[in-house]
Amino acid sequence: MKKYHMVIMICFVLLFGRSHLLYAEEDVDSFQYIDTVVISQQVLTPEVRPIWLNGEIFVPLRWSFKQMGAEEIVWTPLDSAEAAGLITCRIADYFQLLQYDSLLQGLAIEEKDLQSSLPPQLHRIAMANTPLVYWEREPLQNRPLILDIGDEQLEIYDYLLINNQYYLSVGWLNTLFGAKIDIDEEKLSIEPLKRNDLTKQLNDFSRQLVCGESDEAIALWIRACERQSGALQYELLSDALKKESYQMALNLGTWQLSNAKTLSDGQIIEKSSDGKQRYLYKLTFCEMIIDQPNKILHQQIVVEKIESSWQITAVKGDTDEITLLPAR
Repeated sequence: MKKYHMVIMICFVLLFGRSHLLYAEEDVDSFQYIDTVVISQQVLTPEVRPIWLNGEIFVPLRWSFKQMGAEEIVWTPLDSAEAAGLITCRIADYFQLLQYDSLLQGLAIEEKDLQSSLPPQLHRIAMANTPLVYWEREPLQNRPLILDIGDEQLEIYDYLLINNQYYLSVGWLNTLFGAKIDIDEEKLSIEPLKRNDLTKQLNDFSRQLVCGESDEAIALWIRACERQSGALQYELLSDALKKESYQMALNLGTWQLSNAKTLSDGQIIEKSSDGKQRYLYKLTFCEMIIDQPNKILHQQIVVEKIESSWQITAVKGDTDEITLLPAR
């Protein structure tokens, strides 16, 4: 099913009224344009040029999406109070990029000091050198542009509509395609994230996340729950549970868990074993709603040694919206 995601806003967005940054044809000559765009080290001169506006670059949506490899781009104008227009397209690697981004969010902490936040046996994990960055987006419009990319619909407020041509903040090329963006006043350089590079970095994470002890798997599971990282949870599961988790992420169109519930203070309250290769952990989490403690959640996690690694083979208890697994 499709899931609607509200883009994080930096300031208050009015709920009603028409977009207030639409420009007429006579305004076009007053804009500052970028004539040269470098994509994958190839110098291009687009017919519809990117625009400098208030210190930010806006790129023509259709042209830039095609350069990034998007297909089947269709614009449907909407004349309603809820939305200004609908753009549908197909982005081949977006779901995989979401998985990668979710892994980064699950492992990264402030100042990139990952090791100090993990138990000593997990200090081997190293963050990948990734082009993905957080882009601060200030809403320019009162009505969103709806971007439908198949499994997900995004509401975009930082766009321009000039002579029936949509322009998006250049940061969307990073968010949607993983492109590295370099900007100066003379040219815009864009380096798309190649599919092979994305697959390699995901595989590198998978190798690093192989757990040599049952406690490693639980430490990472607690972190994944508290960081709302479905992709990090996925890496800790047995093959059977991975199939269920992947299918749920696919159905939801996201690897990130619910923003309505957040967890903190994950703790192991009991650990028991019925043999050398199998442990049962009982965990508790404090559920937070709007930064206020709500109630204590309970999970029972089974960790088993399969071949040479420890994997989670069962998750019971409170799972709804805090895992990518069906309730049991």
